[in-house]
Amino acid sequence: MDREAYRRNLLWRLADAASKCARNRVEGFELLRQASAHLHRLHPDHIVMTAQELEVNFRRPLEAWLPDEIRGKLTGVLLAPSNTPTRTCTELLLEFNTREQYEQTQHLIRRVRDICKAIPEGDELYRSFREFLVLNGKTTRHPLRVLFQPLDLSVEDLYRPPERHEVLAGKMYLCPSCHWPMTITQSHIACPSQWCEHAGSIFDLHRRQVINRLDGNSLKGQVVNDETLVLQDAYWKFTLLPGLLEIQLAKGLRVMGFLPTLWPDVDEADVRIDVGGMPLDLDAKVWRYPEALEAHLQPASRGPNRWIVIPDYQVRSLPALRERLGPYIHTYSSCLNELKRRA
Repeated sequence: MDREAYRRNLLWRLADAASKCARNRVEGFELLRQASAHLHRLHPDHIVMTAQELEVNFRRPLEAWLPDEIRGKLTGVLLAPSNTPTRTCTELLLEFNTREQYEQTQHLIRRVRDICKAIPEGDELYRSFREFLVLNGKTTRHPLRVLFQPLDLSVEDLYRPPERHEVLAGKMYLCPSCHWPMTITQSHIACPSQWCEHAGSIFDLHRRQVINRLDGNSLKGQVVNDETLVLQDAYWKFTLLPGLLEIQLAKGLRVMGFLPTLWPDVDEADVRIDVGGMPLDLDAKVWRYPEALEAHLQPASRGPNRWIVIPDYQVRSLPALRERLGPYIHTYSSCLNELKRRA
């Protein structure tokens, strides 16, 4: 493992230790010791921190205690005062150990694809399956049984019960953007996704009401019962969130006069259009950390007939990504502008 990979692994270990400590300090203590040892190994000149000191630092901004050469551009705290993992912690945990998290989703998706390729109308069944995941961050057991039966899936393969930090007084508060339960802390409620953060999914708790910080509108909670299920974290991160950008792309392309196909040929691409008689495939990537996306992408994932598309709010990262990965990476807007230029 080279130094850069070791650095990313350490950041993931810190997020993992913080997340485990939020749930169970005993379980998290060994991870704290391991993270402390890895930090010293990567930066021996830095003051050695005990497991207890490291746990305290999880509630301080990373820029206040983690060496810059390890931290990179990461900012913010890993644990909120209520001992809840922050947005930084949640997405760092998912993005900096993608081999395990991403492969968890892809193994099941490949199995579903194989089934759909072997049955009549499999392309439409697969499209219904993907669309359901994108549009249903929260659901109940009955509709899942109906959809999942021909795909040889169980409810537990993709969904889980709500967790403690997602429920307040017997209710969940679903993100208006992704419809996944938002994280509840002592003073506010917010979606852990950067995509939804930019869409305004940040709320304050005020006199038992959940008030949007930007427009002042109140949000009603959803009663939680034994039938309530939410999408597992990895599928939310690597299927639902990019699906929102995929649907946005399809809508924008239709307005321009294209005829986009979502998940064509049982998911050979995210979106496919015809440009000058040739197919062009677009793959949507919704990641918080460009360096993690860069490490994840393979050379074969992009080229003249296959573009990577990232959200507009990451436009500042585009020049660096293109410098290191080539020109076939666009923001949503630059993708549409380039296609308009070619039309």
